[in-house]
Amino acid sequence: MEVFGFSKREGNDGGLSKDLIQLSVGFWVEEEHAEEEDWFEGFNSLRVPPGIYDEQGKSINKGKIYISESSPPQVSEAYFRQFQEDFSLFLRSRSKELINGGRMVFILMGRMGSSHAERNVSFWWELLSRSLSILVSQGKIEEEKLDSYNIHYYAPSQQELEDEIGREGFFQVERLETFEIEKVALEGITSYGSAVARTIRAVQESMLSHHFGEGILDDLFHHFGRLVDEEMEKEEMRTTSFVVALRKK
Repeated sequence: MEVFGFSKREGNDGGLSKDLIQLSVGFWVEEEHAEEEDWFEGFNSLRVPPGIYDEQGKSINKGKIYISESSPPQVSEAYFRQFQEDFSLFLRSRSKELINGGRMVFILMGRMGSSHAERNVSFWWELLSRSLSILVSQGKIEEEKLDSYNIHYYAPSQQELEDEIGREGFFQVERLETFEIEKVALEGITSYGSAVARTIRAVQESMLSHHFGEGILDDLFHHFGRLVDEEMEKEEMRTTSFVVALRKK
């Protein structure tokens, strides 16, 4: 999903500036650094949790690519456990790179409530799943391929973030602010759905190509962009993100 950076200046009220700059998206991987730093900016994404597969290696989240209201409870539990593991590793690794008193700032998408299937989180992935299902119905991809594809993503709640930061104990939370990203007009883009399709494609293209083959991508994101426009006519979605500023103890 989208990842955003922000200027390091403080706002007029002394809080973090909310002048956002959209950045490219990638996956965080652990790296060894010889030098310690006093400032670090970064973000992390989630590995697909092994707990969503049965003993035969088949997904228990059949027909879905992320947590949905119809997903078995084990799916959201597996994603949450994987978040705990990956975010813990992220914090431990970053603590080795920062001097005492050094700061780390990151921005990640999250959710406001306790439900893992919160509408403003699952909405985009449900539409991507529907787009893939259209290609299944057209015979362009196999149903088994869809059933075995899962998103490398997790949207934590504020409480989950604070709990993990406190449990690891390496950092003190200096600020944790929440903001919502609204639909905006984008110059040169034919529709909002097309803009969202470009963003999701930037995130998922390499994994989709590896799993389904490169030949389905144009059709897939054509359907996805159309579905986004149709659904946004009925209900506008706002995504929630957290700005987290930490200081190493």
